[in-house]
Amino acid sequence: MNDYKIILENSALNDMKKIIRYIEEDLTEPDTAVNFYNNAIKVINSLNSMPKRNRVIDRDVVAEVEFRRVFINSYTAFYYVNDADLTVHIVRVLHTSQNWIQYLE
Repeated sequence: MNDYKIILENSALNDMKKIIRYIEEDLTEPDTAVNFYNNAIKVINSLNSMPKRNRVIDRDVVAEVEFRRVFINSYTAFYYVNDADLTVHIVRVLHTSQNWIQYLE
């Protein structure tokens, strides 16, 4: 079985920076921010093996791309798999309470 390469798109990278900054500065919880980061990287990197273990999001709005999601604490990482070049593209990391559809259009 081949391992997939994980690609963190700029939008997801920016989301991660905002989340970490919010936890660290607004909530004044630097240890929690570090824990979130470490857990997020662990969960995202686990997608290098069997990235299709999470089901395709069943939404007409995002039907052009087979987006999947994986949960990281109170956040969700949205991604798609490209089997042709064995890559997993992480496109957004959003709080579970956010209206995620508008961010994937």
